[in-house]
Amino acid sequence: MRGLVAADCTILGGSGFTCTQLGTGRYQLTWDTPFVNRPTLLVAKGFTSPDVDAGTGVQPGESMVVDVITITQAIVATGSAAGVLQNSSFGFFAIGTP
Repeated sequence: MRGLVAADCTILGGSGFTCTQLGTGRYQLTWDTPFVNRPTLLVAKGFTSPDVDAGTGVQPGESMVVDVITITQAIVATGSAAGVLQNSSFGFFAIGTP
C-alpha cells in the first residue's frame, strides 16, 4: 500500500487507508483491511505541499518519525528543523500482507 497525504490530512494519492489528524504534526493512518502481521512502514516528509517547488527554502533538518505501527494503524509525526511538531505533507509505503 502507498499513500500521499497533504498537511491537512487530505489523501492526495493511494488507497486502502484513512487519515486522521491527531494534533499539530501528528497523523493517524488506519488501514481499511488489517495486515496479517505488523507491516514495515517507510515514510518521507514533504516540504509544505507536494505541488510546490521550495527551491532553496527547503530545510534539511526537518524530520518525520513513525510513532506507532500495528496491524490496523500507524501514527506518524512531522517536525520542523527546530525540532517542533509541524503540519506537513508526507508519503508512505506500508509493506506487508493484508
